[in-house]
Amino acid sequence: MALTRATNRMMNGASVNILEFGATTGMSGDCTAAINDAITYLASNYYESAKAIFFPAGIYRITSTINIDLSTASLTFYSDTKATIYIDVPDGDWGIDVDYSTGGTANFVTFNMTNIALADLANPRYVKNGLRTKRVLGSKFTQCEFNYLNIAVDMGDDSNLNTFDTCMWRGNVNGYKSTAGVASHNQFINCQWRYHSGTAFDSTNSGENIIIGGDFEPGNASPAIIANALTAIRCRYERNGSNGQPGITVLSNNDLDFGCFSDGGTQVLPFYDVQGSNNKLKVKGTGGTAAYMNSGSTNNEVEIYKFETLIAGGAAIYNQGSEERSNIIKTKGSMQNSVAGDMVETNKDNLVSADLTTWTATNCTVTSLGNGGYSIVSTGSGTAKISTTLTGTFTDLHVISTGRASNSSGQAALLIGGTTVGSMAGWPAYWSRKIFSTFYTTTYTNPAIEIQLDNTGGTGSACTIYNFRIAEGRTPD
Repeated sequence: MALTRATNRMMNGASVNILEFGATTGMSGDCTAAINDAITYLASNYYESAKAIFFPAGIYRITSTINIDLSTASLTFYSDTKATIYIDVPDGDWGIDVDYSTGGTANFVTFNMTNIALADLANPRYVKNGLRTKRVLGSKFTQCEFNYLNIAVDMGDDSNLNTFDTCMWRGNVNGYKSTAGVASHNQFINCQWRYHSGTAFDSTNSGENIIIGGDFEPGNASPAIIANALTAIRCRYERNGSNGQPGITVLSNNDLDFGCFSDGGTQVLPFYDVQGSNNKLKVKGTGGTAAYMNSGSTNNEVEIYKFETLIAGGAAIYNQGSEERSNIIKTKGSMQNSVAGDMVETNKDNLVSADLTTWTATNCTVTSLGNGGYSIVSTGSGTAKISTTLTGTFTDLHVISTGRASNSSGQAALLIGGTTVGSMAGWPAYWSRKIFSTFYTTTYTNPAIEIQLDNTGGTGSACTIYNFRIAEGRTPD
């Protein structure tokens, strides 16, 4: 007896029950033909914008790709509880391929899913692909799951303004990514990514997308996220990563806000691996290092709240590369085994290490006084100096610092490339900011930067330098 469609009717459109077209539930059946027949029936008989196929709870096995193009589009797959489409297609094929760039005049149309799971239920798993879309606009995926697949969801070629609401990606190699074209302005609301052996979320080739309330835990490999042009708000990250690898690879133009939890000591990893520019990053409560700043990463701002490193003396920020330019680092709140209290530290265009104990010391000792201050004390009658070298060509260098000479023989000079460009007079003179001259219009190649003591007083001549910074083409903060 034919099943009634009345119980499956959708507002402003037509809904059919997949069982009416010969589908059977279970691991051994093949529902490919039934799904294709239902799609063809709706395309031939209904022209409303809300055509739908109802899947009662159960497992529906498919053995070849379900292709949806412009001629069959504006379609919804839905269930009232949870229905699983078991993807048993050839390895590397897609379970559902939605391509509106073919099948008539290319256009943007919608494909929706509600309470549908796409999964590879065979053993071994992780060799089939789930859902691929091209030119899909304004679609909505609600309470869906994408499990045990090679690539679970791949949105490309102008798949824009789509929403994933309360969806889960679990146990895939790659969860969400955009391989070809640019998918932009898609949003992910209260979604979860778990147990991915590859990257859980990859927006490398995407435009501007947003994650709101995302939950990345547990067991995602590093990096769990590759972020590009991504906004993440109120997201959670816990019990991921391996071998000390960074949790999130940060490319460019991201605004990321994550709560990171150490889970009693099992997660000690660098949280952000910053490889690009123009990022605004926040992290709350992480173990290990909050951020790696790679060489060439510029114009980034990192805010760290209640940073609790599990490594005594661990650093909130670690600069991997030699170039530390235009990055602002802020730490706020209580800090454990790291910096304490509220602090703002900037290295905006700071071309040299702000830690003067890392410079080469000649005939002197350098001691950190904390709070960005360093004492330089002569140990003999020869020239007492500390020095470092810049690599490359630089024009219009600017220097700022605060400090004082501690005795009458403690005046200091600043030399760039062997030329004196500024000086600090002996005690009791004090300077409030620019103790060295700001200098312009000279080009330097691989210049040595030196701070020299006037050593006429011999051993014990000393000066104190605070917050030494040097920049190219601007005054450092």
